[in-house]
Amino acid sequence: RSPTLPGIAPGPGPRAATAPSMRPTLAPPPPAPAYSPTPVPSPVPQEAPRASARWLVPVLLVALVAAVGGSAAFFFLMRKGQLAALYEPKDARVLIDGREVCAASPCMTGDLPTGRHQIEIRRDRYKPFQRDIEIPAGDAYRLSEVVLQPEITNVLASIGCEPSDAEVKINGKVVKPLGKSDLWSGELAIGQEHEVVVTKPGFKAFKTTVKPTYEDRLISRMAKLESAMVQIALASIPPDAKVMLDGELLPGPTPRTLQVDSTAPHTLKLVKDGYLEATATLLEGTTSDKLEIKLTKKRP
Repeated sequence: RSPTLPGIAPGPGPRAATAPSMRPTLAPPPPAPAYSPTPVPSPVPQEAPRASARWLVPVLLVALVAAVGGSAAFFFLMRKGQLAALYEPKDARVLIDGREVCAASPCMTGDLPTGRHQIEIRRDRYKPFQRDIEIPAGDAYRLSEVVLQPEITNVLASIGCEPSDAEVKINGKVVKPLGKSDLWSGELAIGQEHEVVVTKPGFKAFKTTVKPTYEDRLISRMAKLESAMVQIALASIPPDAKVMLDGELLPGPTPRTLQVDSTAPHTLKLVKDGYLEATATLLEGTTSDKLEIKLTKKRP
């Protein structure tokens, strides 16, 4: 240490060496950048919740199948056609290329391949109808006013009678004479009306009309004749008069019972001595069961 003189300030002595500083030396800050506005980030829209992937695939497949199927169905339908047919008889069958498609009229059928086909309409005992047709795509082939023609024109018929020996007439012609004990058999024209009359004296006539159809295989009729005999209790005033019926003298005087055929008119006469003849007419179809005739006495 240097001595210090009184009244003299000590001068600076030699500077002691300074130990190096342990504080880090800071670099000067970089110059401030030029001013630039900072952009404000736009809000990011939130996405809607998405369907689960496991449902999305089936939905897409269904939509694809529907689209493809619809196109295929439309294409398929455009390659198909229909048939509309009206015909007689109505229970005839319709065949397309040998395959039955209808069993009654009207016939409406679809899903027929377009193009040329053969149609056939059949019915037992009728001539079949055949034609080549063209089925249009997406439309119908129309067939109407088809009438099948019968294969036969007559049908077998038989007529029996009770009593068996009655007379049979068909359309006014005797086909079985009176007294022949047998039934009549023959043929009748189809589609025509035939009047059948069976008669025998003492019986009411049997009348009927027969009209055979193409469906008939055999026509059979039985004519049961009803008795036409009428019993009449005949009396006269005075009694004991002779009786004549249709010019024939009957046995026994009045009162008596007469049996007459009501299918025909009859003339009745009563004769008695001393009295005028009395005449009465029994009309056809009479049902009277009593008859009393008063005789007029002759003048002297």
